Amino acid sequence: MRGNIDSVGDMFALTAAKCPTKTALIFQDERFTYGELNARVNRLARALMAAGVRKGDKVAFLFMNSPEFVVAWLAVAKAGAVGVPLNYGLVPRELKYQIGQADAVAIVFSPLFMERIAAIRDDLPQVRTYLCNGENGTLGFRNPARRLPAR
Repeated sequence: MRGNIDSVGDMFALTAAKCPTKTALIFQDERFTYGELNARVNRLARALMAAGVRKGDKVAFLFMNSPEFVVAWLAVAKAGAVGVPLNYGLVPRELKYQIGQADAVAIVFSPLFMERIAAIRDDLPQVRTYLCNGENGTLGFRNPARRLPAR
C-alpha cells in the first residue's frame, strides 16, 4: 500500500501488509498477528460499509476491554467513519444520551450488551445499523435485528 495515509485504519493496513506474521495484539492468553487482526478488521469494515456507513458517519461501539474493542475501533477507522467508544459501565439511559448526542448511525456491540441496546433502540431513530459480535466471541459480526425488538 503506497500513497496517502489518511487514518489509523490506513496506517494499520500498511503495517499489516509489511509484517503480517508479527504479533499485533496480546490479550490474556490470546495472540493475534497483524495479518489475523487485519482480516477481522476488514470483515467488520466491509460489513459497516455494506450497511451504508459512509466516510464521516459516527459509529458507536460497546465492548468490554477485549480484542473485539480493538477490531471495532480499527474497522470504523478503515471504513472512514468516526468512532464513538462507549463505556461498558454505562446504564441504558446514559448510553442513549451518548449515542444520541454523537448522532451515531450505527452501533457495534458485544452480545453481553444485547439487553441494554434493545432497551434503547426505539429511542435512537438515527441509528440505522446494529452489528453484534458472534455469540462465542469469534469476531464474526452479524446484524441482530431479529433478536432486537421490532420498532
